[in-house]
Amino acid sequence: MISKNDSIFQLAYKEYTSFDNIDDSRIKSDFKQEIAIQNEYLGREIYELIQNADDQEAERLIIELDIQSRQLSVKNDGEKPFTVDGFRSIMRAHDSSKTFEKLIGNKGLGFRSVLNWAESIIIHSFGVTCEFSQEIADYYWNKIKTAKKFPEQDVLKYERLAKKENRSCPIPILSIPKVSEYSSEEGKVSFAAEIYIKYKENEEIVNSIKTQLESLLTGNVILFLPHLKQIDVIIDGAAKTITKKHITTKNDWVSVISINDEEWLVGNREGFFQSNDIDSQYQISIAYKKGGINKESNYVYCFFPTKEKNPFNCVIHGTFMLDQSRNHILDDINNERNRVLKGFVADTMLDMAVFVSEYFDECNWEPLSIVYAKTHELYMITNAIYKKIGDYRIFPTINGKYISGKNAGFISNRFSDIFLRLRAEGLTFSEFDNMLIPLDKEIVLPLKTKYPESIVFSTEISNLSERLDSISANLPDLQYRVEIIKAIKELVDKGKLTFLESKPHLLIDTHGNVIKGKGYFYSNEKKAKNTFLY
Repeated sequence: MISKNDSIFQLAYKEYTSFDNIDDSRIKSDFKQEIAIQNEYLGREIYELIQNADDQEAERLIIELDIQSRQLSVKNDGEKPFTVDGFRSIMRAHDSSKTFEKLIGNKGLGFRSVLNWAESIIIHSFGVTCEFSQEIADYYWNKIKTAKKFPEQDVLKYERLAKKENRSCPIPILSIPKVSEYSSEEGKVSFAAEIYIKYKENEEIVNSIKTQLESLLTGNVILFLPHLKQIDVIIDGAAKTITKKHITTKNDWVSVISINDEEWLVGNREGFFQSNDIDSQYQISIAYKKGGINKESNYVYCFFPTKEKNPFNCVIHGTFMLDQSRNHILDDINNERNRVLKGFVADTMLDMAVFVSEYFDECNWEPLSIVYAKTHELYMITNAIYKKIGDYRIFPTINGKYISGKNAGFISNRFSDIFLRLRAEGLTFSEFDNMLIPLDKEIVLPLKTKYPESIVFSTEISNLSERLDSISANLPDLQYRVEIIKAIKELVDKGKLTFLESKPHLLIDTHGNVIKGKGYFYSNEKKAKNTFLY
């Protein structure tokens, strides 16, 4: 338990009054830092509140918006309530109690984002209640300037500085709280931490809170959090729940989880690598949902979504180095960690594509869709994938098996469709075992066109006649022969086939025997002009 008399709660006040000259104090620097962080984290307020709960090892989080009373409450059942260090990091932005390697972000920094909304903030945790507000900051500013007898021109200068930021005084709101003892009411559920935010009377703020809460309902936000298993979102009494359940683990690195009864495959890799002669810890996760995801709203995650667009058909999480706002990945050129991690991400995505090809019964283009990007975002990951993609068994063939791109062959969608229908009738031909299923125009054709240096698959027509001859006697009926001839003509018409080393023998006589050698074909008995030599 923490005492309300703990020295940490008056630390900032003592520091601010330890100087006779206001310019020598930390008031100005702390104020500017609070404003800067508040602005940088704009739009991430809910994420930062969720992050604090997960850092406290909470499994359940309750977020409730009461519009009538202008209050947002956040409660969690974590194992780790706020400690002295936890409160210190909230009150002093430069004193984070987190480390990069183990925790999600910097406690205290992100918490400042709620100042974009808050008129007052109350935290109940570990035996104390801390209240922060502009009114409390004003009280201490009046107390400080009176006690220190700062010159009037200096006081006015600092108050003008505050006024530019829509504040009434230069004391950082989160620097000095009003503190009292706290104990939960008998019979009520006890939480590790309860946060109550009285937000400003502003329609834009209400809409911002509602929008952020509604964005949680997709469930993606809980995908990569190590502790949270349930988030209850309550808006004016209407409750919705996001639940995460672990179903099983496959191959020691892929977890099958359920988010609100939707099955996800989440591949996790973690370890250490050398960065500037220091062992650096990393974590990477690739999440895939059968049928794909909405690429329009897909962003790279570092536990929570950043503003880095993700063009792939999967959700990417990595412990990247981000900018101060945690919205953007730091430039690869100047950041060795991020360069190395993006290479690891590419390898993990390719491995996940192989896993998906083995996990589901269908043989289709979904595994390849995981590693194909139609647009140019995350080009470093894209280029790393394309250098290796031809070696991976994620290319679907007409025989219902996946093979590597380097071993795959393709003639045309029409040919693939014909042989798929033959297979459905129980006929398979080893001569065409490596033939790909009809190409997905959104994936494979651009891939082949844009990146020919990656050996994705070959267009095999050089020995087409020979292979067709070897299967001709086993074709079930005349219709298939007609369709194959049409498919050949289509290739000729498109300029993809200019000659055949020998013409395939596809026609049959009245007895059903394949006709070999030269002869005549009459398409119309009554018109000699419709006579062709074959």
